Amino acid sequence: YERAASFLPSLGYEDTVTAANLFSNWAVELDQIGRTLEAEKIEKRAIMSLQEGNNFEAVPPNYLIDYAKMLSKLNRLDEASELAQRAYDKGKAGQNQIVMGQSLLVLTRIAITQKKFDRATALLSELDPLMHQILPPGHYAFSVLTTDRAMLALGQGNITRAMDLSSQAVALGEAAIAKNKA
Repeated sequence: YERAASFLPSLGYEDTVTAANLFSNWAVELDQIGRTLEAEKIEKRAIMSLQEGNNFEAVPPNYLIDYAKMLSKLNRLDEASELAQRAYDKGKAGQNQIVMGQSLLVLTRIAITQKKFDRATALLSELDPLMHQILPPGHYAFSVLTTDRAMLALGQGNITRAMDLSSQAVALGEAAIAKNKA
């Protein structure tokens, strides 16, 4: 990615959607291997090449979601929440249920981390039926949803419920893996 990025100016692709895609993909890869601090700077560069001034309207929601995830990992929770909310609003305006679901997932995790358990509960209540609309039964994402419910229960001090939900999440994940191998 770094080498490819070095060619962008000479090819006339600096500050283009092509450049933004390259930087964003690079940032996501870095984030996935645990280099989130470095990834955040590169994702910010991708977003800056797409935004008009300080306006995020031109930035596609997937960039905002990825950036929000990185900011959340860096404990910049208020910024992360604001960007995830912007992505959700864009998804809702465009009737993009996938963007809405991804945004709700990020917002839920931020709310749990911030110990805003009522907000997390409300977000999960919106996310659950949405996931059932857009995903087939047995999809692995339902284990992720159940894991988040377990994290919420743990945050609220309900260890028994957290353990039960964790076991359910593992069972759902294992069933999804087995289904895909069949």
